Amino acid sequence: MRERLPNRRESRTLGLWHQRERYHVSYSRNGTRIAEVFLHGPKAGSALDAIAFDIGVALSLALQSGTDICDLRKSVSRLEDGQPASIVGAVLDRLAPLDNLTPLEELAHD
Repeated sequence: MRERLPNRRESRTLGLWHQRERYHVSYSRNGTRIAEVFLHGPKAGSALDAIAFDIGVALSLALQSGTDICDLRKSVSRLEDGQPASIVGAVLDRLAPLDNLTPLEELAHD
């Protein structure tokens, strides 16, 4: 069952580099859990931006349906050195340490 999020919720935005491209990741919480992800690619309106947006929707649906962010992180493809093979893994690597933090813990983590 998909978790219902409040209509208005605080979100944070982070910059993320993957394969020499800069992405913007916004996320919001339901309590301490990250429950929503928005991802934007390096150039607004491009095919890569559309794919990035769709990735955010898919991650949000998985998180709101109860999938743990660490389980998602373990499930994506990796290179031989353990680095993420795609932007999906890069986003999950960046967000996983922030999951289940209180607002004060999150500020201290930055």
